[in-house]
Amino acid sequence: MSRDLSDPTPEEVKYVLQQVILRNYPNPERKGCPGSPALKRAAEQRLPFEDSDWEHTSHCFPCYSEFLEYRHEFLDQTARAKRRSRIVGVGVLASFYYGRCSLLDPPQPRFAASASACRKSDINTGATISSARAAGIDRSLKS
Repeated sequence: MSRDLSDPTPEEVKYVLQQVILRNYPNPERKGCPGSPALKRAAEQRLPFEDSDWEHTSHCFPCYSEFLEYRHEFLDQTARAKRRSRIVGVGVLASFYYGRCSLLDPPQPRFAASASACRKSDINTGATISSARAAGIDRSLKS
């Protein structure tokens, strides 16, 4: 079963575009090329087609190929920088949260925590005894 060509993938579009540029604008002598710094500058722009050298870049296969290399490098670096900043942001938030919690609720000594737990269980036992008496069941009288 063949793939539907009416809905090409981005990779397929890119390949066809590169083939069209190579076939129609080979420029093997690199006449009129703006140079690597200009291509790198265009690749680092949010909208590279607005660059003053875009007309030449899009009609010259060597320049377009070089532009694509710079563009991939730039996009990879940008993605890595975003990941790093997210990781740092999460770390800062986590340290702020845990630091704030430890300031508001400082750790208790071990003996104080066990004494507190004993008091809570006494209260729960008392509540259980009271509810049993309210239901008319008093086990201490039956034994």
